Amino acid sequence: MYIFQSSFFNQDVIRFRSRVLTGLLYLSLVLSLVSTVQAAVPDWPDLYDPFTMLDLHVELDETDYNAILADLTYDIEVPAFFWAGDEDPILVSIRRKSATAFPDNGSPQKVSFKIDINEYHDEDEFGNDICDPGSPAGAVCVNKWHSVKKLSLENGDDENVLAEGFAWYLQRLASTAMDYTSGYAAWVTLTVHTGGQTIENGVYVNVAQRDKQFLKNHDLWEPADVETWLVKYSGIYSPDFKEAPEDLQGNPIESPTMQLLNFKPFQDCPRKRNSCDDQPNDTDFATILNAEINMESMLTQGAMGAYINGSDDMMAHAKNFYIVDYASSFKREYIPWDLDSTMGGDGGGISIYNRTKGNRGSLYEKLVIGNPTFRGQYNEIMLALLDGILDKDDLVADLDAICSVICSAVDADPHNALGGSATGEIDRLKSYVLNRDADIRAQLPPPPPPPLPETDSLHVSSISGSSASAPRNRWSATATIGVHDFFEGLSNGATVSGNWDNGSSGSCVTSGGTCDVTRNNIKGKDTSTTFTVLNISKSGKWYRSADNHVDTSVTINRP
Repeated sequence: MYIFQSSFFNQDVIRFRSRVLTGLLYLSLVLSLVSTVQAAVPDWPDLYDPFTMLDLHVELDETDYNAILADLTYDIEVPAFFWAGDEDPILVSIRRKSATAFPDNGSPQKVSFKIDINEYHDEDEFGNDICDPGSPAGAVCVNKWHSVKKLSLENGDDENVLAEGFAWYLQRLASTAMDYTSGYAAWVTLTVHTGGQTIENGVYVNVAQRDKQFLKNHDLWEPADVETWLVKYSGIYSPDFKEAPEDLQGNPIESPTMQLLNFKPFQDCPRKRNSCDDQPNDTDFATILNAEINMESMLTQGAMGAYINGSDDMMAHAKNFYIVDYASSFKREYIPWDLDSTMGGDGGGISIYNRTKGNRGSLYEKLVIGNPTFRGQYNEIMLALLDGILDKDDLVADLDAICSVICSAVDADPHNALGGSATGEIDRLKSYVLNRDADIRAQLPPPPPPPLPETDSLHVSSISGSSASAPRNRWSATATIGVHDFFEGLSNGATVSGNWDNGSSGSCVTSGGTCDVTRNNIKGKDTSTTFTVLNISKSGKWYRSADNHVDTSVTINRP
């Protein structure tokens, strides 16, 4: 009855480069699944290995299949049998997701799908997996399939499956280098068995579903005594509570963090309404966010959105992301979602600070990336990614490795949305990587010069003052400054600069290890004046104030 094809994982798998494998709990990327779902199998990370092509199948009634293909409400769910490779089938539900169909919605052939593993699941009195009453005889119903409860199969709408899958791969790389959870994704082929036909639906991007099970898999779900929130923002300021405590009427309760961050950009604050708290100044804004949010996570998501040119993401458009909040001291986490509108163009000419259409700048860009504290951290994260996990030469090699596994299947997919060959798209993505690296580096501020050694330092060895009378009840004051090098020798040719207490500046160049700074024409009513050394400069030398022998201010009295 069921058609079984290749083993679960491609036997010619190309392994992750070693820097990606660190910290991942892979058993083996070349294991094949045994014939039953209940047996010990590789866990959830293996479902999302980006260097394999997973072979998925569904079998369902022809009428049901046609119904979900044509469904533009995206709410119709139908039963189906599902399996991968040579597994035994399990009973699941399947529905269409909200993405444009190929070739179009008028004649849908390749649509995006959501597969619910546990839709018909129940348990017997002993806690064993069984199917709900009324399920087909002999069906197998499970609570989890390889430690996931849902699959999200993306058809490459808006760009194409190669670009979308590679964007997810880059996000995954970033999560290995930063304190950041992006989720995993990989490529699959989907075969539909219906009405006596075997329909090769082509290549999809299998994206890990953001749900309670996802949080558990990534160690983000806390025990029952710590309330956890998972909130989706698919539209601007429109929270969709996926997991949240409820009030007595069954309505989700906002997390403490959501209540605290009652100002822009976290809340919609229309004018002429007192719906939000006063906007904090830059310093208080940074203090509050650092206390409540894992800012490395948030800023990494922003940096990656800029790298992959996400036109519809959190920083650019305040949407398409998840937050995880806790009723505890744990900080908020940010998780990306919906990367189909990414990796477009040639990688050049994309601002890393302002990607909003018309260069108006979203509130997230203006208030978070524009904050002086976070701008510096954002720049550091971006540079660390480019110099590390997003090394352009490594990414070009990764694209070749990916192509060797999936390009032939993508070429065979009549609805791959490429408008050309898979290798042509791989070449475009290589150019994107090279151009993006150069474009971002040109926007980042230049790194500070390396510090000079202590042995090249200068310091103040002495400071004294003298005064002299002048005509018309005026007088002059002179500050004499001594300068030593690191070895306590006299330093000649060093420029000493500072300020007088009236706001005027003064400077001098040492000869014989000292120099004089004079303030003239001081009024007689001024009984004293003070000079303060601010800096010592000399080619190849630097001012090390910690080595000063004396206080760097001298007060000079009227004669």
